[in-house]
Amino acid sequence: MQNSIEKSKVHGLFFVKTTRSDVFDLTYSDYWDKKLGEKGTDVLLRCAREGLIETAPIDVVIDKKFTIDQLKPHLKERGLKVGGKKSEMVSRIIETDPSWAQNQNSSGSLYRRTSIGNSVASEIHESIGRE
Repeated sequence: MQNSIEKSKVHGLFFVKTTRSDVFDLTYSDYWDKKLGEKGTDVLLRCAREGLIETAPIDVVIDKKFTIDQLKPHLKERGLKVGGKKSEMVSRIIETDPSWAQNQNSSGSLYRRTSIGNSVASEIHESIGRE
């Protein structure tokens, strides 16, 4: 069965370009809608259903959305240690206030490639290189 990005070369290129960040949202240039002949959001949502992308884990979302300076007030108001590595700061907040943490991606709007999606993207890169 053909997946969403095997539909055309343009679909494959769209997948590689829009999902190249470690975490991404479903925003993209309107340019792609015309090239794809359909909404790019529809392509990405099909990719999610096909297991090529998934909602990003909450620790990754918080790390991506907040700088260290933005995390510090959240730590202070919860009476938590403010110093340390960013990943430690994120973990402290998640452990102390999981509902706040979950709300940071409540719309499920941040995604990442799955291992299958990474393999497919690598294949597309290789095929582009051969052309």
